[in-house]
Amino acid sequence: ATYGEYDDGANVFNFYDNFAGTALSNKWVANGASYTINNGLTYANGVNYNELDTATSFTAPYIIDYYGSGTASTNDGGIYFNIQAQAANSNSYLWAQRGSSSDSGQDMFYTYISGSYTQETTWGYSIDGNKHIYTLIVGPSDNPLVTQTDYNTKESFTSMPSTYTSGYFGPRANSGTTYWQWVRVRAYPPNGV
Repeated sequence: ATYGEYDDGANVFNFYDNFAGTALSNKWVANGASYTINNGLTYANGVNYNELDTATSFTAPYIIDYYGSGTASTNDGGIYFNIQAQAANSNSYLWAQRGSSSDSGQDMFYTYISGSYTQETTWGYSIDGNKHIYTLIVGPSDNPLVTQTDYNTKESFTSMPSTYTSGYFGPRANSGTTYWQWVRVRAYPPNGV
């Protein structure tokens, strides 16, 4: 009867939030981000690339999963990861998830450093407006980077520059909307598993 009443994710995973209720928990730092919480997170049309960041930083390797959906009209929706600082326009890596309505219709990994974007690789778009489990696997020293949709691998990239040793992550939506029902960080399998 109550959303998340028996949800034990916070005691299972290294980081977990199911966005229960109508207020953002202290697991996040808003940094001017535009969002709503209503038993789920809706992050829409980021203004000047303001960010919703985790309050805790993470060191690779780790795995981020979220269950949700997204739309993209012209630019980016997706996950910021290994953000250097908790601030708008921080240097970062980004998994840009772009829908079919995007001008490029593709996902990509790129770096953002001092206002300059560098595209590292691209592949077929992953967000389609429907709910899926999206996964970002961040390997040791940020390699490999693997994306999955419903646990099916979409991209495995092994040439990402190892710019950051640790950092924060959060959703991104610029000219689009990202919805997260829940998000978790789980352990990276040992010994090449």
